[in-house]
Amino acid sequence: MHGWPSGRQARSISYRIGGAKFPVLKDLDTFVFADTPIDEGQLRELATGTFPDASSTWSF
Repeated sequence: MHGWPSGRQARSISYRIGGAKFPVLKDLDTFVFADTPIDEGQLRELATGTFPDASSTWSF
């Protein structure tokens, strides 16, 4: 199955995130990239789920 998770998968993900006790749930639209060394363009491209070009260099 591709794309968005099903209702069951979404509930499972939500349960696991709650169990991890993260202080705040953030998404890419509300994340402040200026406060981090993270490259916003690379992260947004990675979030699309498409495989980056072989000529690209990715480091995490």
